[in-house]
Amino acid sequence: KDFNLYASSTSYNKFYSRLAYYGADFIEFVSLNVYLFKNGNLVASEYTYADFETYGNSGMCPNTETVFWDYIDKSDCDSVAFSVDYTTSDGSKPKFNKHAIIVTNSLINPSGSQYKFSGIIKNLSATPLKFPIVILGVYIKNKMMLYELTFADAADNTLMPGQICGFWDYIDAPSEYDSLKFLPGYSLSLTGDVIITDILSCSIHAYPKSSILFQNYPNPFNSTTTIKYDIDKPQMIRLDIYNINGKLIKNVFNEFSQSGNFIHTFDMIDIASGNYFCVLSGEYFISKIKITLVK
Repeated sequence: KDFNLYASSTSYNKFYSRLAYYGADFIEFVSLNVYLFKNGNLVASEYTYADFETYGNSGMCPNTETVFWDYIDKSDCDSVAFSVDYTTSDGSKPKFNKHAIIVTNSLINPSGSQYKFSGIIKNLSATPLKFPIVILGVYIKNKMMLYELTFADAADNTLMPGQICGFWDYIDAPSEYDSLKFLPGYSLSLTGDVIITDILSCSIHAYPKSSILFQNYPNPFNSTTTIKYDIDKPQMIRLDIYNINGKLIKNVFNEFSQSGNFIHTFDMIDIASGNYFCVLSGEYFISKIKITLVK
């Protein structure tokens, strides 16, 4: 879905990539092969595997995303090509339980040339979770620019049932970004199975009960505004702007979304002042708000 190449040293570049999987079965040992070209000639190549722990065995579950990063020889290039390899699972079920751990609070602030991000995670299961982690993804116009992984500050690297703990780290975030995603996880190999029936009752819901678009802020706004929305189940979603006559003015995004709570900032710089309808729609819902652009 995304690929970004950054200068890392005099000898290497660093790349970040985001891969979405829409197949029907669990797959293992997913690898990304990257090829850089100059004038049609191959000048550098590298391969890297998906994170080993998230779904187990560097695998991916249906309708999920994963991220890759690695270093590649620095070369003058004008194009890039990709290929993805994987192994069909032997039928064993992935152990990762996405309902077991959530980010309850988060914060990001400038800190010199970097940004400091921090927050709180909570174990909603009845199983101790080993080596809890949080991945922060930084996005511009729905494209992941980079991400950072950090381990949470859990005692003995174990987040006990019902327990909360903090996390923090620094990231070389771009000067501008419009959305962030915090993805919590834990070590599968050290934790073992966490089944759904282990989930504790909790006033903080890991995933919303319905999909809804909340009122934007600020409103009225000048060029740029922010929305919050909930998605109750994984599905394709899109955000569109219509004028009061029902004419489509702008498609903000059209992408696959996991369940969760999201924040997104978008601009209407090239659109005239007036009242508009902001419509969030998915495979199972439609939610609409009225917004006012004042320049």
